[in-house]
Amino acid sequence: MVTASAIARPPWPRPFYRLRVRFGDASLTVYYLPGGAVLRDQDWVRLSPRLSTQLDRVLTTVAPVPVRLSAVRIQGRRVPDPGAYR
Repeated sequence: MVTASAIARPPWPRPFYRLRVRFGDASLTVYYLPGGAVLRDQDWVRLSPRLSTQLDRVLTTVAPVPVRLSAVRIQGRRVPDPGAYR
């Protein structure tokens, strides 16, 4: 993941995977969108085609986390119909 390149615009919300990457005693949690986009820290990056293809192949047996819009706030006030902002 060190060779990942930055994504200019954040991808649209869609089902995702939460992955824990371990390095010896340390671990890092990242969010992965099928096709190679990863949220690392607060930046979206694109993995190499080889790594994203391998991840996509391995993850075919695991259901992604669905995306659900549960609340919207505008200037601190909760909007009664968050679905209108999808």
